[in-house]
Amino acid sequence: MNWTKEENRGDIIFTLEVAETPKVEIFKEVWNVFSNQIIELNSGINWDFIMVEFWLDSGRVIIFPSARGSFDRIEKALCQVFSEKMLSTYEELVNSGIDDNEFDKRLRDMRDTCARYVEIAAKESALANLELAFWDADEELFQEVKL
Repeated sequence: MNWTKEENRGDIIFTLEVAETPKVEIFKEVWNVFSNQIIELNSGINWDFIMVEFWLDSGRVIIFPSARGSFDRIEKALCQVFSEKMLSTYEELVNSGIDDNEFDKRLRDMRDTCARYVEIAAKESALANLELAFWDADEELFQEVKL
């Protein structure tokens, strides 16, 4: 899998671009990069859980260390997956003319399916004794998982 690495305002961002909707195998690779690079690059900061944000309107899932009780972003490095399929599915829903309730339901379904893949891959990774917090683009916590 082809990762890009860039610096933005002092942060290091690892990005994996995929054409399809990310599945478990994609997120296994993400957790591999997180375990082998992101954790080390964030040494020296006090974090106690992993934030997983779902930005379906930009086709991204962003994963980074965070700290309970802090509203500030503290990470020095993060990883994200950009999915062309997630983005195009979101745009199709926006332009479909369906009512707001159906739109919200379909977005939740897409988000929840992706979250399930993230969780399965995390549990199969080398991460242990960590907690994941899943947030959506409305800044709502919708799931927490202890590994």
